[in-house]
Parts: sequence; C-alpha cells; structure tokens
Amino acid sequence: HEAGRNTTPRTTPTATEGTTFSLLAWAVFGNVIDAFFIISAFVLFLPVVLRGGELGGVGKYALGRAARLLPPYWLSIAVVLVLIAVDHTLVSLGAPASFPRAGDILVNLTALQMPVNLLEDGVSIGFGINGPLWMISVIVGFYVMFPVIARPYFHHPFAGLAVAAAVAIGWKEAVLHLDLFEGLKGTAEL
Repeated sequence: HEAGRNTTPRTTPTATEGTTFSLLAWAVFGNVIDAFFIISAFVLFLPVVLRGGELGGVGKYALGRAARLLPPYWLSIAVVLVLIAVDHTLVSLGAPASFPRAGDILVNLTALQMPVNLLEDGVSIGFGINGPLWMISVIVGFYVMFPVIARPYFHHPFAGLAVAAAVAIGWKEAVLHLDLFEGLKGTAEL
C-alpha cells in the first residue's frame, strides 16, 4: 500500500440485462434517435402551427428540405467513395473489396438504401464505412410524409398521436416477429 494513494479497486456499474442500471441506461441512451425525431418533428411543425395549419407551398418546403439535407449528405457519400478508391485497407473496416457498382452508388445518393435494404439483401449502408447514413433515408421518408400529415394532424392532434403511436408500435412488432424483416430484428431492439 503506497502512502497517500487509495489502492482499493474501483467498480464501475455495467448494463447487465434486467438490472435497474441497464433499464436506466436504455431509457436515457437507447431512445436518443427517437428523441431526435420527436424534436425535429416539433421544430418542423411550428411554422405549420403559426400559419393556422397550412404548410405553405409544397415545392418551397421540398426545396428547403433538400437544400438543407442533400449537400452535406452527398459530400459525405463523396468522401466515402474517395476513401474506398484510395485506401484499400478499409476493407478490414467493412468497406467493399472493390469500388461500389453504379447501382449501389445511385441507391445511396438517392437516400433509398434502407427501403431497398428491406427488399434486397446486400445493400451496403454508407458502403460499409459510414453506417449512420441509414438515418438519412428515414429522414427523407419523414420529409416526404410530412406534407401529407401536417394539416390533418393540426386539426386532429390526438387522433394523429394515436395513429403515430399505433404505426410505431406496429412497425417494431412487425420487425421483431415477421420473417419479412429478418435482417432488421437486431435494430428494432436498439
């Protein structure tokens, strides 16, 4: 025992399944993505509320969303493609062994990687290097649906909330229990 130094082993709580700590960790960190979408939807819906339930022009809305989302997304795709082209050691991190096919690049550029992944195995999200790009296709889907649901939700918020909850619960249950979504079973529990 060194003088003045505490040599008692420190214990760190771990997220063992079923413990209070794991439930708390899941409640705080396991739903961060859900919280992000809720906050984004709230902020996106505020102008609709200020205009009395009107979205404004759908073209202006679509152009604004695309201008905000697509340039940094496409830059990210371009950086990943450059990395694949110049650094062949990235294969060990999940990058493809050869440069991606034009179809794979198109699917990623159009932010359709997750919908296509539901129908066809082997679609590489972010070309195996930038996995968080899965979220872009979900955001695009949300942006596409927003003009359809904004006005009805404004006029019937509790019905809209009930429908949204039913869709969310139904989706998670379908992913967990239907063979159609076999490849997504681990993601529904995240």
